[in-house]
Amino acid sequence: YTTFNPRPSDTYSIDAGIGAGTGASWTVSSKRKYTGNYKLQFIMLYGDDASYAGMARKYREYLISKGVLEPLQDDNDDIPLYLETLGALTTTGRILGIPVDQQTALTSFDDTKEIIDRFNTKGITNLKIKMTGWANEGMSPTVPTSIDVEKVLGDEDGFAELLAYAKEKGVTLYPDIDFVYVGKDGWFDGFSSKSDSVKTIDNRSAVYRTSSLAASKLRNIFISPRVVSSIYDKAYEDYSLLNVGGISVSTLGTILNSDFYRDDPLNREDSKRLYTRLMAKIEEQNNNVMISGGNAYMLAYVDDITDVALEDSRSIYSMASVPFMGMVLHGYVSFSGSALNLAGDYQYTLLKTIENGAVPYFVVARQNTSELKTSKYTEYYSVRYSIWEQDIQETYLTLNSLLKDVKYSPIYDHEFLDTESRVVKVTFENGIAFYINYLLKDYTYEVTNEDGEVVETIVIPSEGYVKVNAAGEIVAKS
Repeated sequence: YTTFNPRPSDTYSIDAGIGAGTGASWTVSSKRKYTGNYKLQFIMLYGDDASYAGMARKYREYLISKGVLEPLQDDNDDIPLYLETLGALTTTGRILGIPVDQQTALTSFDDTKEIIDRFNTKGITNLKIKMTGWANEGMSPTVPTSIDVEKVLGDEDGFAELLAYAKEKGVTLYPDIDFVYVGKDGWFDGFSSKSDSVKTIDNRSAVYRTSSLAASKLRNIFISPRVVSSIYDKAYEDYSLLNVGGISVSTLGTILNSDFYRDDPLNREDSKRLYTRLMAKIEEQNNNVMISGGNAYMLAYVDDITDVALEDSRSIYSMASVPFMGMVLHGYVSFSGSALNLAGDYQYTLLKTIENGAVPYFVVARQNTSELKTSKYTEYYSVRYSIWEQDIQETYLTLNSLLKDVKYSPIYDHEFLDTESRVVKVTFENGIAFYINYLLKDYTYEVTNEDGEVVETIVIPSEGYVKVNAAGEIVAKS
């Protein structure tokens, strides 16, 4: 059965504070409850549709009927390559022996131009670059009530030259602006953490806490959905002057907060309504929009999505992984999984990319990457461009040769071929299919006809794949 909680509450242990023994607690409830409608919709599945693949097809049809998804259209028939460049990083320098904060370039605008040129010489033309840390004090940005391009990267003149060069080469730039987190809360920046941040039920500012090897306490303040639209309007006054033609608002596609600010509380449904209204404006004012994660209510407004979940949690009780998002989105929205060069198992993640029909995605920095080791961004442990350049190019060219002829074709079916659910077959609507083997040994699969007679035997390499065309002929093999 389904349960609903129209009035959220939270309970805190107060044993340590009052010394009252065990079991002392304090419960706080929201002053406002949800008063909107609750609706459950059931779609019955019959015959061939009574499966997880049929469920994905029906959900995709539902999104199409609601105008959320439209067939993918692109001027370039090659699949895209997503490349995220890390911009400016706050480091510690010294002036007359006194330590001071300074901005250090990880990937300057000239570096990005050179990267574009080197990829073009290899025939990689469908390049989409997400630019992180390009403005407002870089990787730990201030509130984007204005846009200040980082001088250490090349200033506004260097950015204008990069933009002109990218347009000449057919490259789409997605400068990233964060409207969910505040990395640095400065003076006179048009943002007050007292009134403009997300509040918890007990009226504290909500923060996102992380830890790293370099810093044990990292805090990012959440911006309230109440003020995000006004912050975007202020940012767009400066951003529109740059005439970029694309924008990344990555965190808006991943994070959805309630806000228990006493004067104007918001539940998550209220926040969703404010975010979708904002995204409609962002889509109208920018030709191309990129997000991360891909919450369903954002799909109607975006062109590209990074960090889509390509598999399950891989928990110990998980029997099998179903590429549900890939089965729903492929052929309608261009998307990628997490960055391949930050994956714990490169080959495994590569196979998951093929299984979902996803786009390859890499995060790189051109210089000063050693500074990341002592920063709060230690998750970027393997981003040096000079090390990854050849692998990125070879991986993209391989995936492009495999996936370009299914770029506009939705996934029709997905099935497991072995008892361990580690060998899969993915079939696209145009008849092309991939056999993918996650086992550490080769797997032999017998193709049978309607009478159960074996008509072909396919050997799928260990941690590899076999691609067959619509006629059932093998056209590629790892």
